[in-house]
Amino acid sequence: EPTEYNCINWQSLEKAMVVHRMAVNSNFRNQGVGISLLKFSEELALKNGVSYLKTDTYSINDKMNSLFKKFGFKLVGEMEFLGKEKPFYCYDKIISKKLRDEDKNEK
Repeated sequence: EPTEYNCINWQSLEKAMVVHRMAVNSNFRNQGVGISLLKFSEELALKNGVSYLKTDTYSINDKMNSLFKKFGFKLVGEMEFLGKEKPFYCYDKIISKKLRDEDKNEK
């Protein structure tokens, strides 16, 4: 985790998996790739005994901010990062095997 995360009021103090640098080729946008990547991150975390995810994105990145909210991440704060003019928004999500099983049953 970046040291800048230390000032954020996260929902949990437990071990977390951090999602960084997510990108989708512009030729494949609006096809569910972002959702698939976030689902994969949950599955990978659970497979490794981690039930907590953290992430951040630049505040003006409307698509990523929207995707994190759509996927159930909670906005928990903001931080200055990489010398950028505007802040980065920080998100987290507590996941559980039960939630993943419910998602599978919906399909």
